[in-house]
Amino acid sequence: MGKVVIFIAAAFVGFVTIASVGSVSDRGGKFNYVTADEEQKQKYLNDVARGFRGGFKIGAGKSAEITQTFTDASIDMINFSIQLKDERINDTPFDYIEKQRLLMLKKTCEQAANKKLLEYGITMRMRFYRPGGGKLMAIQVDEAACAKYRT
Repeated sequence: MGKVVIFIAAAFVGFVTIASVGSVSDRGGKFNYVTADEEQKQKYLNDVARGFRGGFKIGAGKSAEITQTFTDASIDMINFSIQLKDERINDTPFDYIEKQRLLMLKKTCEQAANKKLLEYGITMRMRFYRPGGGKLMAIQVDEAACAKYRT
């Protein structure tokens, strides 16, 4: 089960990287996603996704990789597909995976709120796939999913 922690840690590292990218994208606090035009929003989403990918790669190493990234300012969406590579994940009990999914959702919601992604109405999805390709779990970070974690 140690490898499960690795891919979860990788997602956390990715979101911490969003914090630094978000600061750069905010252009010193003068950027307002809500009032920005679609081209500016797209650039912002691309910057956030790039930061996440960079942090994830550092955190995951060879245990997982982001195989697909999709950003769309017209629907305020960032979407990642993440392929796990360690076969031992196949033996991880569902209840443990669900517990880790909920923990990751909570932590990711906290970071999304800190970086104003929730305030901006941005939805972020992460889909994790088993080494053989089957779906392992999904996390959607948006206002509704994060409501119970907001204080």
